[in-house]
Amino acid sequence: MPKLIEGEKILDFKFDTFNKDEVDFYNFLKEGQDKTLLVFLRYFGCTLCQLQMVDFKENIKKLEDLNVKLLVALQSERDTLKEDKGAKDLPFEILLDPEQKLYKEFDIKAAKSKLELADTRIAGKLLEAKKLGLEHGKYEGNELQLTAYFILDNEGNILKAHYAKNLCDMPDADEFAEIIEGLNK
Repeated sequence: MPKLIEGEKILDFKFDTFNKDEVDFYNFLKEGQDKTLLVFLRYFGCTLCQLQMVDFKENIKKLEDLNVKLLVALQSERDTLKEDKGAKDLPFEILLDPEQKLYKEFDIKAAKSKLELADTRIAGKLLEAKKLGLEHGKYEGNELQLTAYFILDNEGNILKAHYAKNLCDMPDADEFAEIIEGLNK
């Protein structure tokens, strides 16, 4: 399947979360906010993914104030999240995709090598994670998996699509808020 682009509609699918099985995606989109930010990270133990989730947790209000809900997709198993005390306190849903079906469906590629995953910002991000006490956890899924995000309306139409070129090619919560504000104009 080719990469998804703005203007396309995502097909409906079912997904599991930390607390629920077989959640209908279209129903999820229609609950509450006007838009959904669907972020595909790698897996729960990934240090940079943990850093991204901490940023989301600390800044979720910025998204909510823009009438946007957050759904983070991970290649992780439910048991991995259950083992982490902080996972249940995250203020957003985590879509579990340990078999990487949606990563494949959305054409989110893996890097060809570990070197391709990094860019000049990676050392700074890893240092930031270390200062927060974040440590690499359990490896899951494809270690070379790249990330992506989609901003959707509540009908499943893609308002913005981005496929990361490396692990640092993902906005933080402030940048996401700016992108969404731009879409609202």
